[in-house]
Amino acid sequence: MDPINCPIDCVRAACPDPDFLEKHSTFVLTITASLSATLGIILSYLLKSRCKKIQCCGFACDRDPIELKVEGANSQPPEIRQ
Repeated sequence: MDPINCPIDCVRAACPDPDFLEKHSTFVLTITASLSATLGIILSYLLKSRCKKIQCCGFACDRDPIELKVEGANSQPPEIRQ
């Protein structure tokens, strides 16, 4: 019996090279998660801000924030007993 001589190209034919996403899936996931978290932080800051006019990166927003009403609050300092 003659041994089969198979070049290295023949061996790799059954295993095609992985594409970009298969090679770098962790990197793409990290970048996507970082951008999503950054966008979430910015949006939560804008929701909590009391600004009436917001301008950022070419976007502008005029809004009327909800007025906070203080009910039943005592503005005097507490009494200190000795």
